[in-house]
Amino acid sequence: MFRKFLVSCLIQAALVSMAIAAGPYGGIRVGAWVGGAFTDDNTGAFSHCAATSAYGSGVSLVVGQNVGNAWLLSFASPSFHYNKGDALAIDVIFDGQSQARLFATANSPIMGTAILPANSSDESNDLALLQGPAASFKEFAKIRDRSIRSGDSVVAIGFPYHGLLTSDFTVTTGIVSSLSGLLNDTRVLQISAAVQPGNSGGPLLDTGGLIVGMVAAKINALKFVRATGNIPENINFAIKTGTIRDFLDNSVVPYQTAESKGELKTTEIAGAARSYTLLISCTATEQAESTKR
Repeated sequence: MFRKFLVSCLIQAALVSMAIAAGPYGGIRVGAWVGGAFTDDNTGAFSHCAATSAYGSGVSLVVGQNVGNAWLLSFASPSFHYNKGDALAIDVIFDGQSQARLFATANSPIMGTAILPANSSDESNDLALLQGPAASFKEFAKIRDRSIRSGDSVVAIGFPYHGLLTSDFTVTTGIVSSLSGLLNDTRVLQISAAVQPGNSGGPLLDTGGLIVGMVAAKINALKFVRATGNIPENINFAIKTGTIRDFLDNSVVPYQTAESKGELKTTEIAGAARSYTLLISCTATEQAESTKR
């Protein structure tokens, strides 16, 4: 009886908001997991479902899904001592894969809850996360652990003007011109490596073949000419790895970092990039809506 009561309390405490909820209804028991569905006491509508299991360490894990279809993980133990609202960093390993970091909030002194991202995109930094076919990748890219410096050599990989030019990726080289972009935007690097439409989203690599950024854009030449009267040359931008790592952390995607161990030839860097670079094409149809007057 005590265990059932404790499980019920843990499931209810896993609510993202601490609104009153009744349940569990239609309780389930699978192995060591116990759970059910909950309703909102104010409306009677479905609120969330959750299941929990206790481990030998004394920590209970709650897995749930709320009315917005967002998944959540809660961790509870009588040995925890949090202040409600505390921000928590929790390292987990899913299915024996690489370690990933979750960001949780303390619901109570003994419990923290992490929301798994439902939408893996970041419009402010122009980042999106897509899952490609596993069979297409033999290796994965590693992020450079040490910060890039102004003047460091870089290699940009991408598929500019795909269909008009080569169907294979292209390789261009240059240097890091500046550690900030337009109007001192510190989220991006300015690079001299030539990029074109189609390079966006491609890796920017150092001379050791490690990721130091993601190609984002080139300067708008027409606007620059109107503003200054001069034609810009070799002014391109890449998103820094700090922003990329924050995005991956928030998306609960594991990654590896490494330190450069000597310089590679550009041909070697490009050859290695082939094993983890994939062309993604998006075709959209724009349909104009007629307005009746």
